[in-house]
Amino acid sequence: RASIIWTMFFRSLSFLFQYFLWKSLIGSGVYKGITLNDMIFYTMLTALVGSLSFSPVADELESQVRDGSVIMNFLRPISFKLNCLFSSFGDNLFFVATQVVPVYIIGAIAIGIPAPANALQGFYFAISVIMGFLISFEVRYVVGLLAFWLQKTWYLYWYLDFGLILFGGTLIPLWFFTDFWVKASYFLPFRYISYDAINIYLGKIADVNIAYSLSGSLAWLVILFLIE
Repeated sequence: RASIIWTMFFRSLSFLFQYFLWKSLIGSGVYKGITLNDMIFYTMLTALVGSLSFSPVADELESQVRDGSVIMNFLRPISFKLNCLFSSFGDNLFFVATQVVPVYIIGAIAIGIPAPANALQGFYFAISVIMGFLISFEVRYVVGLLAFWLQKTWYLYWYLDFGLILFGGTLIPLWFFTDFWVKASYFLPFRYISYDAINIYLGKIADVNIAYSLSGSLAWLVILFLIE
């Protein structure tokens, strides 16, 4: 219980730090068409979508492989992968309730909570979030399966986290990146985990380009499934 309370406190404190950071950088002006409210709401959505798309399956698989308890999962009369998938989803709903809600309360007081431009845009956002969660799970599941050969895969998480931060826009949106890095992000799965979903919600992706974004997500799901 104490851990949950402290996590809520530090997540709220982190959001306040980001709020004042972007306020000092952008202020009341506009940078590349991005306003302060855009950045604050982007931070709020990142907390929401990031919590929904996270999966600890790689860490759990490594631990189970190393101590041998993974064999017990194979004896259960259910799909091993689906068990991992829905366990991750249940954890994510708990994280949203305990870590994201405080952020949205602070954000609602500061700037309010803008809604999608229309119902169709909200539908595309939901589809993109679901596909982002599946991509995130597949990436980490593949890394977790490598533990059967490597035994230790914890160092691979660093590369995943680095890719998500640099190419997934979780810390700094790709809005501020050069064209080279933006184009490079289209060939990696990280932007499809949360960045594109957030941009769909904010209306930063034109309707004609939403199909390309969802197609990219689907393509990566197929690639990761084949690798798995």
